[in-house]
Amino acid sequence: MNKPFRIVVSLPGEPPRAFEFDSDEVIVGRGDGVTLDLRVPAVSRRQLTIRRTGGGLTVEAEPGATNPTLVGGAPVSRHALAPGDVISIGPVSLHVAPRTARPREPRAARPRSNARVIAAAATCVALLALVVAGARRSREKPSATPSRAEAIFPAPAKESCPGAEACAARARAAEALGRRLEARGRAAPAELYAAVLQYRRALGYLAAGGLPGGAMAGLAAREQAARERFMQELDDGLFRLRRAEARRDGPLLQREALALAAMLPDASHPLRRRMENLAKEGAHK
Repeated sequence: MNKPFRIVVSLPGEPPRAFEFDSDEVIVGRGDGVTLDLRVPAVSRRQLTIRRTGGGLTVEAEPGATNPTLVGGAPVSRHALAPGDVISIGPVSLHVAPRTARPREPRAARPRSNARVIAAAATCVALLALVVAGARRSREKPSATPSRAEAIFPAPAKESCPGAEACAARARAAEALGRRLEARGRAAPAELYAAVLQYRRALGYLAAGGLPGGAMAGLAAREQAARERFMQELDDGLFRLRRAEARRDGPLLQREALALAAMLPDASHPLRRRMENLAKEGAHK
């Protein structure tokens, strides 16, 4: 009889959830047709499979998955799991262990000199987790109350132009710039953030010119898709920051804080300032 094993699923801002299996394979993904449904946008419909091989377990990544499957921070296609290995997909981490054993956290150094920067990180991470979680909920369920997504993106400004023709021209220019920025956003999330702002400007011009609703609907859908992509990038960055905090790794935490700050091109953005201050405090240690 197969010995059961446990998969503990961890997500930023949520308590870990444990699942037990005694089958020869567990398909991890999102939606119908999988054994373990993670219901997280970063996870593909079919992300990976954990199989019994000999006396152990092997993870096999699906080649068509959008995000890579990482073990110990490195992408894998097929990997024999060892005790303490952590599987990561975007902001999700999976700890796989026998049912009778508790999953072990990766070893991490705990230098005393990092105590203050770790304490500051806990505050920043908690705040950012609330913001990202609020933004995620606002996408899933409309609300009459102001969304915490506005802590990330400023409210759209009212645009003005001399006439419908001028408004249409300005909207086309703003949308074209947004498309160029969005194309570069895969490598630089700050460009994706800027693309969302340009799409919002274009929507403002369309509204000011009283232009057809069809054009606004298409542009609004593009703005929402770009915004959701940026929020996923921010969510992934938050996951890496939380992991650095959990490991009490000051230098890594500084790098991740600076990476999060770089996602926000506005130097006066409050979250950017918090991340930069966190990184500066760690640099003095």
